Amino acid sequence: MQKLCPTLHTLLAAAIVLVVHMTASAADDEMSARQATNRIFTLPLDKISRRAPMALDEKPVFELHERRQPSQVVELRLDEVRRAILENQLEVHIEKIQPGIANEFVKEEEARFNSVFTATVGGNRTVDFTNLVGNGTSASIGTRIPLRSGGSISLSMPVSTQASAGSQLASAAVTLGFTQPLLRSAGYRINTAPLEKARLSAEQSAARAKLAVMNYLSNADRIYWRHWAAWQQVDIRYEQYELAKTQVKYAEEIVKAGLLARVDIIRSQSGVARRLEDILVTEFLRRQTERELKRIMNRRDLPLGGQLTLIPANEPELVELSLVPQLVLDLALSNRMDLLNAQLQVVIDAISNEVAGNQLLPLFSFNLGYTTKNWDTSAGAALQGVRDIRYPDWSLGVSLEIPFDNAAARARLRSAALQKASNLETLTMRQLQIHKDVLDSLDQLEQSTQRILAARNEIRTANEIYTAELEQFKHGLSTSTDVLNAAQMIADAKIRNVNAIVDYELAKVDVAYATGTTLGYAGIELAR
Repeated sequence: MQKLCPTLHTLLAAAIVLVVHMTASAADDEMSARQATNRIFTLPLDKISRRAPMALDEKPVFELHERRQPSQVVELRLDEVRRAILENQLEVHIEKIQPGIANEFVKEEEARFNSVFTATVGGNRTVDFTNLVGNGTSASIGTRIPLRSGGSISLSMPVSTQASAGSQLASAAVTLGFTQPLLRSAGYRINTAPLEKARLSAEQSAARAKLAVMNYLSNADRIYWRHWAAWQQVDIRYEQYELAKTQVKYAEEIVKAGLLARVDIIRSQSGVARRLEDILVTEFLRRQTERELKRIMNRRDLPLGGQLTLIPANEPELVELSLVPQLVLDLALSNRMDLLNAQLQVVIDAISNEVAGNQLLPLFSFNLGYTTKNWDTSAGAALQGVRDIRYPDWSLGVSLEIPFDNAAARARLRSAALQKASNLETLTMRQLQIHKDVLDSLDQLEQSTQRILAARNEIRTANEIYTAELEQFKHGLSTSTDVLNAAQMIADAKIRNVNAIVDYELAKVDVAYATGTTLGYAGIELAR
């Protein structure tokens, strides 16, 4: 025992040190968290930079000698983007889970009408005033069946034995009970209202999930075409850059020939610098849309920080479409999930309103009971005698319950009525919004078609002006500024053409979204 004492003291001391250390660590963690939330830190730019910061005045002038070609290229089709959205987008996965949760609520409401098995077992001991001791046992099995009419049926078979002073008496019975409300909480529609509302809510959840998926798909189409437009603008800016560099050579030749002053060379060089800035801006826009595509696809082979360059493989399908507004509107009214969600909510409100009205009625119930019983010296004999139905009992009656003040039920009815009226107004607003969405998308489709044609005319005219200005410049009749301005007109016209084409594709996306459909050659089946 004396040998064990030092060991116990050592273990106790180690335990104390461990507890103190854990307490101190917890206190340090709490203090660190408090400091992190109470203090705003400064960004150490110099410490997170690849190299020591250098003043821009000391940097050499940036010059782009030739267009850099991406080292790793992935040609991306629009259907690949849509597939990646459905397979990899975490928000889509979350939305697709919600209908499953709603379906479980439906099963829960269905289970309210499942039959219940009941069983009890017990024993008792009694002592009367003569100190006579009695011992007894009791058992019962049965079932309770809830009815969708609001009533219930119960069936039970109780058996009991009682022994006292050397004698034993056993009893057995079969009891049947039936109760049914006749006013409040009566009827199939009232009692299945929670189940029906759960089913409608499940449909709402499925509609919202479908609407969310369509949102993601539509946004994916929009980002894809914006990325296509960014690539087109990069090509246009590089084309302008090459024209500006060529203009410098022309200016040097014209100045050397003595037709223009040397300042014209400086003007053309200034044009090169402006075109270089345009390239930098459009390249930044292209990288932004590229990263957004990678983000929404969430593909492991296309990391956000990777060096893979995405090139759109699809080209716009430019055809003149003349859609019938009424047919498009009819399609929207039959397919829009937000409209279906609003319609389902109105039906749910109507059910709630009906249930709330029913709760104003008195509770008036019909009750029926029937029992056949038997006694004998043993439980088995008593059970056999029950079949003879020698001692039948029955009961028949009604019960009535009327509240003195039914203010709560009236308040619930008014609330349900107001909610129904509110959602009816919401439904009307949704229908008007859908009508507007359809007309806006059709106008955008027609307008963008006309803009494409106008931009092409503008490009043709701008090219003619540029050719004429360049010819005059070669003869010393105009300046480099005039030529560069004419080239800029070509760029502006081409960019307007690209924007019109993208708006045309986006208008088709908007028409599909407005009608509750999607573009492409195949539909999409969402698992339920």
